[in-house]
Amino acid sequence: MESLISIFREVRDPRDFNAQHDLPAMLFIGLAATLCGAKSCVDIADFAAANEDELAEIVDLRHGAPSHDCFSRVFRLLDPDEMAQAFAGFVAALRQGARSGRGRGRRRRQELAARL
Repeated sequence: MESLISIFREVRDPRDFNAQHDLPAMLFIGLAATLCGAKSCVDIADFAAANEDELAEIVDLRHGAPSHDCFSRVFRLLDPDEMAQAFAGFVAALRQGARSGRGRGRRRRQELAARL
């Protein structure tokens, strides 16, 4: 989780200095909501509000869950090329994690088989 959020920290925040919500938190919530079926900024904001307590354990939500207007504004302002690079880094981290996880699972199965 932390590696994904650190990837999102590399994305330049296009908003003014007085933005209340943390950009990496908003990107994380947007990705999580989309993976859970959100199709619009209203859906993402509803997901954030419904899961605020759980999300606050992972990302900074000191100002509460962002509204659909906040998500819409941020997504309009983001540089698409920069986001493509961030997602490429995310996919690379997933691949790396999957590779290391596969090896551990295989070793565990081999150890169990050897015991039997």
